[in-house]
Amino acid sequence: MPSTSEFVGTIKDLTGIANAKEAQSGRRDALGSAYNPDCLDFLEDSKDFKIEKVFEFCPNEQRAFGVEEMVKPIPLAIRCNPGEEAVLLSYEDGVWSWHFKNNDCVSNRDLVSDDGRHISLFSVPFKVQDRTTRGLWSKVVHVFKFATDWIQEGSSAAINNMLREYEGRKIKEGFKRIEHNLGFIEGLTTADPVSDWGGIKDVMKDKKKALLFIHGTGSSIEGGYADVPQKILAVLKNKYPVILGYDHFTLSKTPEDNAKDMLSTLESTGILDTGIKFDTVTHSRGGLVLRSFVELCNGYLNVDNAVMVACPAGGTSLANPGKWDSLAKKIDLLTNIFFFTGGAPMKIFFNLVGGLIKFAASKLKEPNAIPGVWAMNPNSEFIKKLNKSSSSIGGDVVYNTIGSDFEPSGIFKGGLKDDITDSIADVYFGDPNDLVVDTDKMVVPWPTGIKSGIKFNYEPWQHVYHLNYFRQAETYRRFSDIFKVDLKTVIDECL
Repeated sequence: MPSTSEFVGTIKDLTGIANAKEAQSGRRDALGSAYNPDCLDFLEDSKDFKIEKVFEFCPNEQRAFGVEEMVKPIPLAIRCNPGEEAVLLSYEDGVWSWHFKNNDCVSNRDLVSDDGRHISLFSVPFKVQDRTTRGLWSKVVHVFKFATDWIQEGSSAAINNMLREYEGRKIKEGFKRIEHNLGFIEGLTTADPVSDWGGIKDVMKDKKKALLFIHGTGSSIEGGYADVPQKILAVLKNKYPVILGYDHFTLSKTPEDNAKDMLSTLESTGILDTGIKFDTVTHSRGGLVLRSFVELCNGYLNVDNAVMVACPAGGTSLANPGKWDSLAKKIDLLTNIFFFTGGAPMKIFFNLVGGLIKFAASKLKEPNAIPGVWAMNPNSEFIKKLNKSSSSIGGDVVYNTIGSDFEPSGIFKGGLKDDITDSIADVYFGDPNDLVVDTDKMVVPWPTGIKSGIKFNYEPWQHVYHLNYFRQAETYRRFSDIFKVDLKTVIDECL
């Protein structure tokens, strides 16, 4: 058993350093890349969070060499002005964790400072450390403030309306045209959707087939497909003169809501009257949007080949409301996965995750207030409706799937590996998964009329997880087979 001790060491105030920004870029770099300061920029860019303080806790060197020692959780008291609350984000041994105040503590609800501000109490734990293998260590704690008028106790509908307003400030819904020579460029998330469809209709006069990308939860077209090489798009452009992406809300709307919005937009533009057909690429929850469009909105008339990557066709254990009290841990899991991935996916995630963080910080027991997540519960009415055996779909739609059974061993090292592995065990109970979706839920018996195409799964030794499918050559080899496009040369060039 490890010994237990009080914290003995130094506490450094890094607030000034953390907030120091480069004159030209305006980005933080003083903390060093080891602390991934980009997250601070992304959260503040969202204009919903303000960095109040950054502390580094540096325990003294362990006296008993070779003996594991567990430092007791450090209590922190944060003073908040009326109408604001605090949340903590810590970084230790490669692992990021969110910390929320303990509402069960009576003093946490009633404690007031001398200047009249209420005090929120936090308990920040340290990991077990063994100095013989891990050396000296520290923990960095970021204190963020946010306004409480965004979310309050209330009905699911009221909370959902506030969540939708939040998403509306982060992403512009609608179809975005993807230029093959630019790719999924920065700024697509907030770019205006296509408004003049006349040019698209002209291009589609001869070739009636377009390619459509649909993104997943907590993401956007920009974040979900940033890894798709421009050279791949250039070759696809030869077959698909029009490439589109559909940006949409993934928290405040269900996949069926998204599908109905898609249909409404397409009908209002008159593009469906041209006889247009879509081949589609979806990621994660985007597959449920596509399925809803095809199976619940008569979209089968306008879809041919669909490639669903990591689709929670049968739901995902990550959305099981029976484990809703572990929402904070699920946010931790997703935060670490996006940090590991970096780049555009991490930026978009941090811009959108604020809604979930505020929800968790408010300790609200209203999972239905986040319908976009609730719909992915394996036992939800939406999943049951989608997968009912009596369904029969017309058209000639083909569903192709790409999935993975991810093994973190050898990829995530040290504490990060342990932390992610523990989180996975809590959510999936050892069943195969790609860190977000259960592998066995990526394919279900499709409704009558839907043709089953290629079913490809990455093996554990290939280390493919939920956010790096589009960095893999095999993914594009499957595209080549499914879409009947020769991508071999360009795959060899860029992957």
